[in-house]
Amino acid sequence: MRAMTLGLMIGMTVGIAVGWWRQSLELGVMIGIGLGWAFGKLISKYHLRSTIKTALQGGSRPEVDGRQD
Repeated sequence: MRAMTLGLMIGMTVGIAVGWWRQSLELGVMIGIGLGWAFGKLISKYHLRSTIKTALQGGSRPEVDGRQD
């Protein structure tokens, strides 16, 4: 659920920016919803949620840093 929310936030931001640039709010909303759905599915599929969560908390993942516990 959080991945879809993050995807929608990213997609709507891009969509509204494109709509503003093209001066068509309807186009921006449609692009935003489509991109949001796609980004949400992509984030969910590749399990980037834990990586993003760790990055936002300022932590690091041992398997990425090359450390071993």
